[in-house]
Amino acid sequence: MNSQAKIGNTDGLVFEEKKFLVARKTWKKGDTIPKHNHEGMDVIFSVIKGKVSAHINEAETHELTSGMLMYFDGKNYISGEILEDTMVHIVQIKQAVTLRAVWQNLLRGLAKNVVFLSCFRSVFSCFL
Repeated sequence: MNSQAKIGNTDGLVFEEKKFLVARKTWKKGDTIPKHNHEGMDVIFSVIKGKVSAHINEAETHELTSGMLMYFDGKNYISGEILEDTMVHIVQIKQAVTLRAVWQNLLRGLAKNVVFLSCFRSVFSCFL
């Protein structure tokens, strides 16, 4: 019989699918979370046990304890200090690519090409 459920109980990456991943992290009191981000992801940070002082963009600080959840856009940077032995579950969900984002990237690419072609044309105009 094929199971439709996946079970995970390891530290680190637990599940990874096309649109999301789930990780479990355990830390000891005094450990630190180095500054990093998760560009293109929505992040849910769930404290299972313990206490964490989490910093977003080094501008805001949240003290999270057992049972608390924090959501943030992964373009923001997170760092932190572990105040008690702690276990967290982290869910990262890929952000949808919107038509607007595709259009903006296309326009940026076109703008770069126009600048390149203008430079190319001015450099080689003496040979034309």
